[in-house]
Amino acid sequence: EALNMIAVSVMAEKPVNTRMHMAIIELEFARESLGLIRATISSIYARGTDELTDFTYLAKEDGKFRDHLHAFQRDLASQEQNLAMGGMLQEPYGEVIGQVGDILQRGPRVTWSKSHDLWWADATRVIDNFKAMEDTLYSDLLQSADMEIAQKEQELKRYGMFAVGMCLVIALMTAFTILRILRALGILLTTLNDVIHT
Repeated sequence: EALNMIAVSVMAEKPVNTRMHMAIIELEFARESLGLIRATISSIYARGTDELTDFTYLAKEDGKFRDHLHAFQRDLASQEQNLAMGGMLQEPYGEVIGQVGDILQRGPRVTWSKSHDLWWADATRVIDNFKAMEDTLYSDLLQSADMEIAQKEQELKRYGMFAVGMCLVIALMTAFTILRILRALGILLTTLNDVIHT
């Protein structure tokens, strides 16, 4: 919990686009772990037997999956979080995650509640939902970045025009000052010339 609080405070200092990008990366990692879970369980189904190493690996990937999903939820802004979680956690998410939990709780020699093909199809739909959400979030991120770039370009143009305007004003003031100095020197020379010739 303390580490989570530190992570939240660190991420709060980062720009929104950076936080969104970090959230998407966490979602990608969660999807990858879920893919490895799917492959491990499917391998057990296909072999018809299980080994302790399968369950050890499955538990490790399940932990990574849950950590990455938690980090995704933490890093995502609240308005995107409702949209993302609603889209990703639709059925058969609960059933697939429940099946993984059942397998991990019962350990080796599990009695399977689903066929291999049905397990693969359900897990694939969940992974596809995660991928669709990644694509949506990346699209939103790119659109936000494009808008930010356009805004910065407009600011840069305004500052550039202001700088050119200031340079012109300074050049005109410099030229005007030099002309006044030259005119004053001309009057001084004329006056000195008149004094010398009198």
